[in-house]
Amino acid sequence: MEEELCSIYISVILMPKEEEEYFKLLSEYRDVFVWIYKEMLELNTKVAAHNLSIKKGISPKKKPQRRFILG
Repeated sequence: MEEELCSIYISVILMPKEEEEYFKLLSEYRDVFVWIYKEMLELNTKVAAHNLSIKKGISPKKKPQRRFILG
């Protein structure tokens, strides 16, 4: 059986030791985490799936990313 690769996104503000610990945890318990909705048997896709209600003939517009200055 071929294993499917999944992307993992973690914060860039983590210390290297914390990042290493997260990867270790995710690798150790990879059979516990659900990677796709099909694996979430009891989850209703009407709740979990994102749906955009857009009128026909109108193209969606992406807003620019908002940036916040913390500190």
